Amino acid sequence: MTDPQLNDPENGDYSLNPDSPATGYGCQTFVTGKKYISENKHKRDLTPDDRTTLSGTISESLLLTSLDIQVTDNVLVENGVTLAFSPGANISFNEFYHIDVQGTILAQGSADERITFTAADPYLFTYDNDLAGCWNGFKFINTNDSNDLSLFSYAIFEYAKAVATDNPGYTDAGAVFQVYNFDKLRIENSIFRNNYANYGSIFTVNKDSNITFINNQVSENKVALGGSLALINYSNPKIVSNTIIYNEVLNQDDFHSTGVIESYISKPIIYNNIMYQNIDTFFMEHQLFSAKAYHTRFNGFDFLFGNNNILLSDVNFEIITQDVYLPNTNSQIIDSATLEFLYDIQLPQTDILGNPRIYGSFLDLGAVELYPVSNDNPTIPSNNKISLYPNPFNPEITIEFPANRADRPTLTIYNIRGQVVKTFQENEFNDKKIVWNGRDNQGKTVSSGVYLFRFRSKNYTETKRALLLK
Repeated sequence: MTDPQLNDPENGDYSLNPDSPATGYGCQTFVTGKKYISENKHKRDLTPDDRTTLSGTISESLLLTSLDIQVTDNVLVENGVTLAFSPGANISFNEFYHIDVQGTILAQGSADERITFTAADPYLFTYDNDLAGCWNGFKFINTNDSNDLSLFSYAIFEYAKAVATDNPGYTDAGAVFQVYNFDKLRIENSIFRNNYANYGSIFTVNKDSNITFINNQVSENKVALGGSLALINYSNPKIVSNTIIYNEVLNQDDFHSTGVIESYISKPIIYNNIMYQNIDTFFMEHQLFSAKAYHTRFNGFDFLFGNNNILLSDVNFEIITQDVYLPNTNSQIIDSATLEFLYDIQLPQTDILGNPRIYGSFLDLGAVELYPVSNDNPTIPSNNKISLYPNPFNPEITIEFPANRADRPTLTIYNIRGQVVKTFQENEFNDKKIVWNGRDNQGKTVSSGVYLFRFRSKNYTETKRALLLK
């Protein structure tokens, strides 16, 4: 038989090259979706572009070099085109806009320079159908498989929303990612927080959309009805080594089955995850609705399901560094994951904090690989730039910080369950300090207990805690 001269079959490209003897003889060519890696072998040449606004159709491959970009309308990335963002970039959406990807997206940050996708006015964000202070995520709808792998690595996604609207082109599922008939998408080492949808606060996949969602932290997101992580239909995504904690299903419909993952006629591959203290009001037994036990392995849950999984108890996630929740050195989490996958799953080389993903011969559950604390390799960085006083306090506490208003500082106060209690924006900062009077965003007095104070600026992040005693 004559060699058909395929372009790159070893990496899944079974298309014919221009000189193939099979050209014109009715041979069907296609691209496999089974073997993707974290780097694109066939990157197109990217033209550096320093624009600070993004809108409309992107018809040539670009590397956006600006670190502060505003999205001022819906964006379409055309078939065959790559749009890349620089490490450390902040991409803010002025209104309820989305990015429609018919080509490729590359958003590759680092543990020290994450790429942030957020709303321009997050203080307007609410967990309901209101479209103020939010954006509408990335849409991969019938994207052509001939495009390179779309990769999101070391990114932050916040204040995205997917709810019912009057526009028939919008869906109420998948606040950050909406994927249909496409699987060349990998999301790794990223942080998802404060997103909201009716179904699937992070992603929804449909019709053979076997994406990879690996080594991410998903916390403080909410859905109205089901799937505080994902809604999955007719697809087999790989959900591996994620920390999924403090998310909530609001159960607006008392009779709807709810949970972290809601799937229908699907086989999500669920390995090495931590799913702990995710709240739904009525259907605790359905945290994984219609998932297959055979494909749910080596996870840590606060419920019983699947094969070789462990029941977590008394895990402490209070400590936060670089916006990442760190569990205590609970023996249930350490070395409880597996490297023996039934499917083609490739772990990233580093964890969500940028440390080697494997310590010793074993893998820890979740997105963080815990290392022994030493002077040379501390698990938790020593940060002493913020001071809280008095501590304990009643009823007021003063927070002093090192940033100027030009550094775009924000301060968010959480309760011990990771729920937002009070948010201060940069225009509320005065003389490098803030005084909190113990009232939440609605003006109500909070109860006694431990509170987390997360300070963020352009170049610095730190979290400390204080005790309110009454």
